Amino acid sequence: MCGPKVDIASFSGKGEIGYPGSGPRLHAPSFDPTLNFGPALELRIMVRTDRFVMVSPKEATNVKCLRIYATPDGESHFDEVEIPTKEVSVHPEANAFDMSASYPASRVRFTRIPAGMRQVDWHRVPDRVLTVRLDGSVEYGTSDGEVRKVAAGEFVLLEDTHGKGHRSRHSPEAQLVLWISLPEGLDEPL
Repeated sequence: MCGPKVDIASFSGKGEIGYPGSGPRLHAPSFDPTLNFGPALELRIMVRTDRFVMVSPKEATNVKCLRIYATPDGESHFDEVEIPTKEVSVHPEANAFDMSASYPASRVRFTRIPAGMRQVDWHRVPDRVLTVRLDGSVEYGTSDGEVRKVAAGEFVLLEDTHGKGHRSRHSPEAQLVLWISLPEGLDEPL
């Protein structure tokens, strides 16, 4: 066959990703890098030659982070923070991926929440912290009455360092949570 090898990676609107090498491969001397089948399916095409990798351009995506914060009157609320990312290539033979800027962190802690913890009534965090739930789940409640569930693999920026705080209702099993102290929150990257 002649021409470059073309790998096709598909991205669906449901967050499903097909990686090059896991799906069909196509050998073609030319191709259209702008294939788009509407919002449900977009195709990105990567061309591999012996010397370099070219990836068709795509729009940068932002990471969304759930946030709990307190207003000056001490009431707690939910919000969503959008963390900008940009496509970064880390190796000439690897697909590029989206990466955010770096944010200053002062410490990292692993917390094992024991089985049967259930509900923790109103409490605040001592400093701004990004929690990453490694297993189990929790329902957070804010003083405005809103409740949100956070499952394993999800993360929350907790910034209610004053005021009434929030409630936590934990799943019955033991949980492992990564706490990353962010003195500046997600306001200013390095």
